[in-house]
Amino acid sequence: MIKVISYKEEGTSELEILKYLTSEPVASDADNPTIPLLDILRHDNWTFSVQPRWSRCAEPPFPTVGDGLDFCLQVTKVIPFYSDFYLRR
Repeated sequence: MIKVISYKEEGTSELEILKYLTSEPVASDADNPTIPLLDILRHDNWTFSVQPRWSRCAEPPFPTVGDGLDFCLQVTKVIPFYSDFYLRR
């Protein structure tokens, strides 16, 4: 998947955060749910991230109630990881 990360100077903090979260040793942290960064592309004033495609996991309906509950559990597990990251900055 290719995503626009920044245009000129807008959004450069997102790029820096993404680089940090996908670099070692943070990328190897078992609690890190960040989708890997495959490449960064630049064209004119635009910067793009290239990442593996992910499913539309947040779009109901889930096939079973258990799948929906599993999704909720996964979301609540990432909150402490990102909170710790934010506090370390």
